[in-house]
Amino acid sequence: MLPLPDLGALYWYDTHEKLVALVARFVHHIYGQNTGEDPEYVPHSFLLLVSGALRASGSFNCDSESIVAFGTMFLLQRLRYENPKACVPYFASAEDYFVAGMAIAQKYILDISMNNGQLVDATDGQYTITHLRTLERTMLGWLEYNVSMDIKQLEVFVRVTRWFYGDAPLYIMKTGSVVVPVEEGCWPYFGEQLLVPSIPALPEYNAPRCICTSCAEQYSGFLAALALYFPPPTYVPSVVLLSYNPDAYNDLQSLGRTSVITVRDEVVWEDFPVVGYAVKPDRFLSRKNNWNDVGHSKLRRPANELIERIDGVWHYLGTFKPISSEGFPPEVFRNLPERVRQRVVQLAGHKTHRDKLWSMLEDGNLPLTKITLQRADMNKQVWECLASGAGASDDGAQGNGSKEPTEDD
Repeated sequence: MLPLPDLGALYWYDTHEKLVALVARFVHHIYGQNTGEDPEYVPHSFLLLVSGALRASGSFNCDSESIVAFGTMFLLQRLRYENPKACVPYFASAEDYFVAGMAIAQKYILDISMNNGQLVDATDGQYTITHLRTLERTMLGWLEYNVSMDIKQLEVFVRVTRWFYGDAPLYIMKTGSVVVPVEEGCWPYFGEQLLVPSIPALPEYNAPRCICTSCAEQYSGFLAALALYFPPPTYVPSVVLLSYNPDAYNDLQSLGRTSVITVRDEVVWEDFPVVGYAVKPDRFLSRKNNWNDVGHSKLRRPANELIERIDGVWHYLGTFKPISSEGFPPEVFRNLPERVRQRVVQLAGHKTHRDKLWSMLEDGNLPLTKITLQRADMNKQVWECLASGAGASDDGAQGNGSKEPTEDD
């Protein structure tokens, strides 16, 4: 479970404070009834999600207990038999939780309108929503947002959708920026200008309004046409990433002291591409059998721009910051995937000493450091710089004159 952000020092407007307090009262009551746990431990992030949802409802009223209960209930419908502490997605800032809540609220409000739903106040004080089955199946199936929303907000929307839908691919419609989960194997179209792969719109087909069974015939032709237009990819990123031609890396030199690191096999992802850790040897054995200390200074910088080649295509992952550094036990090293261990051996010294280094690492005679990296942001300048050359070559090869960034220690 990823740690929740430190919210203690954040400043809230007076209305935000009142809203969060009001949400807390209802969440504690309903959450405790559904889980049997002490409601005192409901995470603040869960309250922020509900609060953001209510802000987006257009019916914000600190005195409207029914609206608060509505916001609480449509989240608890998903978490009814689960622990919110293990389910609430992690975001870097409180504002992102509000944006995520807004995404959920807009979806539910639209669904209730489509299905003639209504809020029902039961006699026992709990609240339910009619057409729950339809709402559950269409949850975040589509939501409308301004075309001008920035990349970070779109990423939050995608992460919230992943939270509800798991690993289902996404289809993002350019017209109106509508987000629609699609059937497995269909190509996800990122309609925003800077999001790729870019597939021209098919104007003769209308986008579906939801993914429930009754609407299936409305968009089956569209999905079929999309699949014929371009074959499905073998890899679908779990969040919005920017794939680009490596020629664009040359333009990064214009960004000054921007630190760019290529992610290689020594990085193990705990939650791709949000949190991962790099395993680095603390010493290097030269060809002449001389040992040199390694400080891992570049990974310890306050911010690094990470890129990675995935299935032959280069992707910009975002801005990462180191959140911890600690020793890495040999018993854990022995259980790492083969490709990771091979990469660590390469980093430990010259290839002529491979067998010796492998043995030293497994026996714990060559110390290792684990540096955990967390995605903190998307650098707009880097994104725009790489997007200027966005698009991957068919074979994934680097273009002429391109330079591959590397870590320098």
